[in-house]
Amino acid sequence: MEASLGPFEWLWSKLVGGFEWLLERITYIYLSMWETYWAFLVDAVSLVFDLLMGLAVTLLDALGQQLNFDPQQYINALPGEVLNVMGALHLGSATLIITAAIVIRLLLQLIPFVRLGS
Repeated sequence: MEASLGPFEWLWSKLVGGFEWLLERITYIYLSMWETYWAFLVDAVSLVFDLLMGLAVTLLDALGQQLNFDPQQYINALPGEVLNVMGALHLGSATLIITAAIVIRLLLQLIPFVRLGS
């Protein structure tokens, strides 16, 4: 059996309605704060990753400028007999053919569904 509040029933319904509204507002604020915190966390992780990648690019650029690799100076330093044997074996042509084959294979790897042995 439900007790009747009489003249205070309207006051009780307004009070319960107010508390329900307040609970909805607090829940909405809590969820909004959680979503904001999550977005901040994702942005912070992305920022750290971006900074690390920027640092890597800077270091690789600096290394590329510092390292002047010229294999011709090493070939010129070889004795004449070695250069003669290399010319007789067509080592330059063989190196060019092997390099071209590697480049072609790498380019073919870029085509979807073509994975030549890898």
